Amino acid sequence: EENLRYKPVAEIPSGLKKIYFSWIKGEKYYQVKAKNSGTFRTIDTKPVSIIPFISKQRFMIGSQKYTLWFPPDSLWKRASLQNGMEFKEGDDIIKLKVVSGDHLFVDRFTYNFRRPDRGETIVFKSTGVPKLTQNTHYIKRLVGLGGEKIRIGDDRHAYIDGTRLEASDPGFEMVYSFGNRPPKDSLYSGHVNGKIAIENNYPHLAMNSQFPDGNSEYKIRDNHYFVMGDNTMNSYDSRNWLDFPRKKVIGKQFFVFWPISDRFGWHNK
Repeated sequence: EENLRYKPVAEIPSGLKKIYFSWIKGEKYYQVKAKNSGTFRTIDTKPVSIIPFISKQRFMIGSQKYTLWFPPDSLWKRASLQNGMEFKEGDDIIKLKVVSGDHLFVDRFTYNFRRPDRGETIVFKSTGVPKLTQNTHYIKRLVGLGGEKIRIGDDRHAYIDGTRLEASDPGFEMVYSFGNRPPKDSLYSGHVNGKIAIENNYPHLAMNSQFPDGNSEYKIRDNHYFVMGDNTMNSYDSRNWLDFPRKKVIGKQFFVFWPISDRFGWHNK
């Protein structure tokens, strides 16, 4: 996601354009402006279901009640809202862009005959993995293998046992295609540590990072994997919760059918 509250020039699509971004591109936008001045206070800590597929989340500004329909999970965290914050009439309370994750078919066949290769996009079960939402599946790119030491350099490249991963390495062709472009959400930007996140105005990425700078190193446990998301500026991955058991892997990414983005289609890696 991207919190646009502090970007007054950022455009929020409306009408048919909003429908296009939501249904085709998988990008949802939320905006709520203050109708009055006052102090922010939550009513609902999480979305409240009215009937299946219809939910809402409420909050107060002063004595005025507000309702956001079809809110994303972890709304207050995503929107950087805390009780006690002050808003003036006309201020953006919520101005948020949320990008849907890939919807895909999973190849459950290949890994019955071999182990995953570095650079492949793997699907794994979260059950029993600390710090992850339980009883669901995660999709991330495999970067580090058991027994290896990994660090994330200030050059936005991962280093495995001191060797830098490059765009020429299988599976990382797009990940490291950023050239001289600064890191940005929804664009391939390499891999970012806490220091680089702060320098590029993404301080929330550094809050729980186990890699505060380019010198931080972690040795991956035997029979464990270290994974990272391709959208490094908006990914909760092993930079935060480190490695997970190899036995949790159920398959590899096979075909992304939604959203219609640069990741749509067949994937060998």
